[in-house]
Amino acid sequence: MPPSTVARAQVSEQDKAYFAGYTDADGCISLATFVRNAARYWYAYIFFGQTQPETVERLQAVYGGSLRVEKRDLRRRRQKQLRLQRLNDVRRFLSDIRPHLREKYAQAEIILERFDPRADLDTNQALSARLAQLKATRLGTFTIEPRLAIEVQTHRKCFDCTARAFSRGFCAKHYQKAKREGRLVTNPKGTGIPFVSRRSLKEFDAPYFAGYFDGDGCVLLRRQGTRWYPCIAFSQTQPQTLMELHSIYGGSLAIVRARDERSRPKLNYQLVQREAVFAMLQDMIPFLIEKRVQVELILQKYRAGMSLHEGQSLKEQLSDMKRRTFDEPLTKRRTNNCGES
Repeated sequence: MPPSTVARAQVSEQDKAYFAGYTDADGCISLATFVRNAARYWYAYIFFGQTQPETVERLQAVYGGSLRVEKRDLRRRRQKQLRLQRLNDVRRFLSDIRPHLREKYAQAEIILERFDPRADLDTNQALSARLAQLKATRLGTFTIEPRLAIEVQTHRKCFDCTARAFSRGFCAKHYQKAKREGRLVTNPKGTGIPFVSRRSLKEFDAPYFAGYFDGDGCVLLRRQGTRWYPCIAFSQTQPQTLMELHSIYGGSLAIVRARDERSRPKLNYQLVQREAVFAMLQDMIPFLIEKRVQVELILQKYRAGMSLHEGQSLKEQLSDMKRRTFDEPLTKRRTNNCGES
């Protein structure tokens, strides 16, 4: 049963897996303080903010919480924000999704097993510091095998020398050498390449990945020369789910190092092999909520050999769906999204 049909009285395991994926991708689990009658108290809360509010509205219908519309300036889209703050609501939600969490499992465990609002301030201060540490060191010193990874350097200098990078972090002199050594990742975009899953999906993988995709994923339509091809992209500061997707569907991984002390390194994942893209979308579509219409558009209207005009029209429809917010009609826009070019 898709998560859109959940009821407050009962939540299926598929719904819990979807909500776990959504939380791993976009949720925030935190501790904070408030002051009452000159005394300071700690409380736990869970926060979501999205321009496409279908999932947060369903979460509120099941777990309660407060839903509000964030006011932004004209250059930014408005969000609907859900905040679970009552301890019973927070514990119920985390208890339901904890078996399916990958990236925020340790954070949920702190709230469920160790947090007590009646404990002394120093104890809860230490728990809050531990939560902050888990969030701040997400990717940390994570590395992947050179054959799978491309480290993207923001200053665009060659990895092997100080010359300006020509492609994928290498100058023209060292590009072919890196390719022979397996330090580049290439993905065939052409037709006729069969997709073979590297491992079978487990029971609740598909709804979890659907929630993760709704929270952070992006489906694109790109052009290379005269050909159009679909692409799936993710960018996260935690590697577990992206590594798992890579182990199933293939694709390419790139570590984007932090530009300064205030930013964190990210792991980018892209899937461009056509049959693999369709396989992932077909696996997720029964459980998708927010991006279901985008995926349906690609699955129904994309075809190999589209003309330049047909591809551009489909790309504009997809972009329009992404730029639409909950209080806007579906109108034509030419603004790019998710790194489209």
